[in-house]
Amino acid sequence: MWIVVNLTRASADELIEYGAGAKLYLDSSATETGTYASVTSTAIVSGTEQYELTDAAGTSATWYKTQTGNSGGTAKSLYSAAFRATSWAAYATLDDLAETMDIPSGAGSSDRRNLLADLLMDAREQTDSDCGRTFLRVPQVSGTVTVYCDIASAGQASLVSAIGHPYTADGRALDIVSITSIDVRDGETGSYATLGAQDTAWYLDAGYGPGLAGTDWPYEDVLLAATGSRTTWPVGRRAVKIVGALGFPRIPSSVKRANVDLARDAYRAGPGGGPSQMGVNQFGTPIFSSGTPSYRTLVRAGSVYLKRMWRSS
Repeated sequence: MWIVVNLTRASADELIEYGAGAKLYLDSSATETGTYASVTSTAIVSGTEQYELTDAAGTSATWYKTQTGNSGGTAKSLYSAAFRATSWAAYATLDDLAETMDIPSGAGSSDRRNLLADLLMDAREQTDSDCGRTFLRVPQVSGTVTVYCDIASAGQASLVSAIGHPYTADGRALDIVSITSIDVRDGETGSYATLGAQDTAWYLDAGYGPGLAGTDWPYEDVLLAATGSRTTWPVGRRAVKIVGALGFPRIPSSVKRANVDLARDAYRAGPGGGPSQMGVNQFGTPIFSSGTPSYRTLVRAGSVYLKRMWRSS
């Protein structure tokens, strides 16, 4: 498994703190919250902010954390956040962005690529905030997550209508890739009971976006069957427990393109900020960017990429 790691601070700062021979350490675990063991390390080089490491025994399910430390490993930083080598930190790769730019090579180019990687992550955070959802699978790669829903409105067969908004109790957007099981309870101290099977006791309602639900776009609601043992959702906090995969089945191409353009525009603006010059017209007058059209389209009013805040009908 090949892993690309960006330092969280300048290599020169790491060398000052940990001395000559400072290293970047990579540890792995079979689970996100398990015990991490050493895999490999590499020397930190002044002026190089991005490093490539390999784990011959790693798979798409392996979790990793990194640390920086001295050459002997007797002094180390805190662990980074856990990640998988196949996980996405942004909606586009550094190569996706680099293909649209003329990036300098040679001395100092590592710093430049590290900045571009940071800008892509910034673009993802802005996109998530503006759209009210993540366009990644949750959890990434494989597996399921358990979420709870607070039900405020009685007599509803639609889960979104019963909640009153399209979000779970912990604030995740109710975008559904697949559901393994649904449990409900009557009363906040009651026991959970599992509903019947999909397409018998309940149905997944396709979302508003393009493509096939569950493959190209998530499902966005759960509807109880009119002939099932339960036809309305019970009221109460944590009244519904869902085990499944949330988020998006794959990153939409429009989101990827908008994030590439947004990161490139931020880079072009430079450290001083302000409008970025795109070129000159036929009279030699500078032409400045008025924003990123692809991103403006993504987040415009009425865009299917914005999480709808009203109840289902």
